Parts: sequence; structure tokens; C-alpha cells
Amino acid sequence: ICLTPGIYENDQSRLIAVTLLQATCSGIIAFEFTRSVVGMRKVCLALAGLIGAMTLVQFVRVGFAVMSPEPMVLDAANTPLAATIYLQLIAVFLGGLFAATIFLDAQLKELRRQASEDSLTGALNRDAFHARCETALAEAQQVGEEAVLLVIDLDRFKALNDLFGHGEGDRVLAVFGDRLRSLLPEGALFGRIGGDEFAVLVAGNSARKATGLAAKICSLPGRNARAPEHRGTHMVTASIGLARAGNGESLSRLMARADAALYEAKHEGRGRVSIAGGQSPDSAVVVGNFGGLQSIPG
Repeated sequence: ICLTPGIYENDQSRLIAVTLLQATCSGIIAFEFTRSVVGMRKVCLALAGLIGAMTLVQFVRVGFAVMSPEPMVLDAANTPLAATIYLQLIAVFLGGLFAATIFLDAQLKELRRQASEDSLTGALNRDAFHARCETALAEAQQVGEEAVLLVIDLDRFKALNDLFGHGEGDRVLAVFGDRLRSLLPEGALFGRIGGDEFAVLVAGNSARKATGLAAKICSLPGRNARAPEHRGTHMVTASIGLARAGNGESLSRLMARADAALYEAKHEGRGRVSIAGGQSPDSAVVVGNFGGLQSIPG
């Protein structure tokens, strides 16, 4: 802009051109901060107000420059004017840099979330679930807290897909995931480890109520089954294998015991909670149809 002869040769014109450019840039930055839905919302609004106020000052300066009978000269004698211009340039630069930082940080968080979550159910994917469970199990064992793993399988899910189509199957999975997450205590880990198979790890005080939690999860698929929009839900029940972690037990061993308990639950009629009795694969397994529990050989 300053290479234009009419602007370059006139201090007043240069001042107006630079100020308008600053005002435009700062106004855009302030507007973007007001509509930002990422990062710290209050900080973004505060910055929007600050930069917006600077934008207003810049437009006022342009008005004074245009209406002033004498030209406003940007030289050593006009230090306040030069200082305000430089300070506003620095503020606009820092505001843009901060905005870019917030945006990039939000994008990185979103990428991490997408990499670790199942988009259909909102559960952790298999790899992320195993990684976080390894850490949570080790921490629980280190402080002597109880940890319980639930492995959940939706019964007759293949039949539902064959009868109503995969779209209805996806809807049932999404609804089940939403309902299950609403039941989970704080700190519980919830993952989708297969097509229609899920897992939940609870530790600490919540682990003591794991059997009751499993019974509630068992009844989730059939809830509101009579509603027209839930036409496929009435076909599906949930079978659950429950295993309590032993001292020093690895996640893979715990998962194997919960899987074995799940097999027993499905073998006994589905829609049941099966509790692994111990760390040995030949230990007793307890199978319950919701509330009623009975012991059977493993």
C-alpha cells in the first residue's frame, strides 16, 4: 500500500492506510475470538473485548486524521502517536499468535480423541482401552485397591443385522453406548473391543458395586423396546463376564478370565451376569440372571 505514490509521499495518507489495515486485522481477530468454541471460552471473550476496544480506537484515530484541519505527522516529535501504533501492531500480532495456538491445541486434542475413541458409541477403541486399563490396573494394585473388569457382549446382534440391516444395528450400538456411559461411575474406563463386544474397568470404591452395575447393564438393551424408533432393540440382550483382579494379575490374564465367564453366561441362556470365581481357569463361575445368582462348575 505504501508503495502507492499518493500514499507513500504523504504522512497523513500513510497513517490512515496503516491504521485502517490494523483496524481490519484486529477486528477480524476479535470477531474470531467471539465465535470460538475451542479452548478457554472466558479467555477468548476477554481477548475479543480487548482487541475490539483497540479496533474502535483505531477507527476513531482514522476519523480524527480525516477531519483534522492540520495533518497528523508521524515523526520523532509525535511520540505518543508512534507508540500507540507500535503497541497496537504488537497486540494484533500477539492476539493472532494466541488464536493460532488455541486453534492448533484444540485440533491436536480432537485428533487424539478421534484416534482413541470409537465414533459410533463414544467408547475407547480397543488399543486405547487396553493401554489405559494397563495403567489403571497397575495403579490400583500399587495402592491396594480393588479392580473389576466387565466384558459385555450383545446377544443375537447378528440376527438383528440380518433382519433389520446394518443401519439399525449401528443405531442399537450407539444407543447402548450412550445408555451404558450414563451408568458408569466416575473414573470407569469404557471400551469397544469388538463389533458388538464392550468392556468396562472399575477400580476403588466403585469396584465393590460392580455386580449391581453389571445387572443394570444387562437390562439396558431392552429398555423402551416398545417405542417405534427402537424396533430392533427388543431382540437384543446383554451377556456379561465379570472378573475381579487378583494381586499382581496382568490385564491379559484378567481379560481371559472375564472372557471365560462371558462364555458361561451365554452358554447358560444369555442375558446374564457370570462372575469368575478365581484366578484359575478351572475355578467356579457364578452365573446370575440379573439378580439371582447360582454357582456352577467352571
